[in-house]
Amino acid sequence: MTVKDSLLAMLALESSHGYGLKSTFEESTAGTWPLNVGQVYQTLARLKRDGIVRALRARRGAALELADHRRGPQRPREVARS
Repeated sequence: MTVKDSLLAMLALESSHGYGLKSTFEESTAGTWPLNVGQVYQTLARLKRDGIVRALRARRGAALELADHRRGPQRPREVARS
């Protein structure tokens, strides 16, 4: 599992700040996989840029959540057959 996937899985459970995600990640791996805080924030910035996560408030340091979190589970789209 990648760091990106891990962060998304944690955000699916609850909104959080970057440092909270880092701490939760390290607790879940019992400290065997230390995570660089810069890697967390860089990954979150890319996810935010791509519209996958969003800030709960329009200020620096705000907690993040999945962008479609409030809409509930999303059903996969049907692929049109030609």
